[in-house]
Amino acid sequence: MKQGLVVLIAAIALGGCGWADKVHAMSRLDASRTAYRTCAAEHKTDQAQCESQRIAYQADLEDAGRPRGFLTIWPWL
Repeated sequence: MKQGLVVLIAAIALGGCGWADKVHAMSRLDASRTAYRTCAAEHKTDQAQCESQRIAYQADLEDAGRPRGFLTIWPWL
């Protein structure tokens, strides 16, 4: 019984390890989305000027969707 409880507590504790990274990734995503939308609104006729913002936004979008934390080594959980 004690071993099961210890395993459960350890799993819960280790499962939260990725939360800070996820929050940081979402913050970066919000900032890059805002930068891209602002640039696109300012340069409606020449979207090529916003290419670097678009690339940064896409990279942050992919990063925000990536799983994080210790338990990601066991994808079936």
